[in-house]
Amino acid sequence: MDLMYRHLKDGRGLPPSQVVHTIPRGGVPGQAPEITAGNLPPIALAPAEADRITFIADTLTVPE
Repeated sequence: MDLMYRHLKDGRGLPPSQVVHTIPRGGVPGQAPEITAGNLPPIALAPAEADRITFIADTLTVPE
């Protein structure tokens, strides 16, 4: 949300579309520990090529 706010307010560019690899909470089904900031890495301003979501011609590519 902060990135979008700065984009709308100040005209800053948004980072490229990307897959953000979260970290599983673990635990047993129905009793997983609470999610924390440690489970959600930040959006990279310059993501690795392997993480970029691309649309070229008629092909959408979403990495694993």
